Amino acid sequence: MTLAKKRFGAVILTLTLIFTSMIGMAAQVSAAQNRITLDEAKSIALRDVGLSSEEVTFIKTASYKKRGVRLYDLEFLNGAAKYCYEINVSNGNIMACYSYMKNSHGSSGNTGNSGTMITSEEAWAIALEHASLSASSLKETKCKLDKDHGKMIYEVEFKTRQMDYEYEIDAYTGEILEWEWDD
Repeated sequence: MTLAKKRFGAVILTLTLIFTSMIGMAAQVSAAQNRITLDEAKSIALRDVGLSSEEVTFIKTASYKKRGVRLYDLEFLNGAAKYCYEINVSNGNIMACYSYMKNSHGSSGNTGNSGTMITSEEAWAIALEHASLSASSLKETKCKLDKDHGKMIYEVEFKTRQMDYEYEIDAYTGEILEWEWDD
């Protein structure tokens, strides 16, 4: 093989490597830009069941990885119906969903408190304000409505790069019942 053919082959190989690397970088940038927000995930789930945000109460909003895929985990109530969704963060696809009717033997969550419950978003705001943080600084999040000793509470958990935070917030009054920060 002549020297000119070797040089030409080297140039073609170099250009191929550069082009392939540019395509890979473009795909990474595109993937980073194509992430849906928590509000978009909620809209996808609500559109799927045919309900509006005014008709439901979100009791859990979390973000986590499952088998290498980042998901939003959403749970919400509409009357006696409970809906659970897992939505892919990168493309908005519904990965799992199920719903069921709660029984009438006290598991509906109302413990005799009068008034209405605060929303999971309000519980988040209370915890974030107490911790002096903004939502943009969080890595992982979880908010779940639970019954603890007959009292409805939101269990709010979130992580930053430096700390883990856990809160228990009264679902009717918004009062912080317990909180813990760990580094």
